[in-house]
Amino acid sequence: MRISRLLKRFFEKDDRKYSERPSHVGFDQERFWVKHCEKVEESFLWKELIGVAIRIFKNEPRTPDVFWILGVEKKLLTYPDKATGEIEMLKRLQKLPGFNNNAIISAMSCIENETFICWESKDFTLRVNGLTNQNFDELANCNISL
Repeated sequence: MRISRLLKRFFEKDDRKYSERPSHVGFDQERFWVKHCEKVEESFLWKELIGVAIRIFKNEPRTPDVFWILGVEKKLLTYPDKATGEIEMLKRLQKLPGFNNNAIISAMSCIENETFICWESKDFTLRVNGLTNQNFDELANCNISL
């Protein structure tokens, strides 16, 4: 099965209306942005992007199972799966040179808490691996923005 069909099936499982989603992600030719709940939108230029990862949480009842992580030099932007704009963002991220679609497949079949690097430059892996489950739990409750 082609990855695009596999991903489409995964992402279409959500039957909530977009207006009910607390997180939004988007982009244009020059920048990308993430907004959670009623917080201020955070945006960065594409040329500032140093990494993309997926963090999987299993058996964490108050936290979504899947978080996307977009890393820039001094910040990690995160958003849960099923955020408004997620599918469009994924299609854009897949255009990054060397983007690893196999990491997405591995993440979606993962049954443990784990982080999967989809694309990186610089020291992104070290920074992502330093995140704790509490960081994501607080984000899921819209208390912080990483």
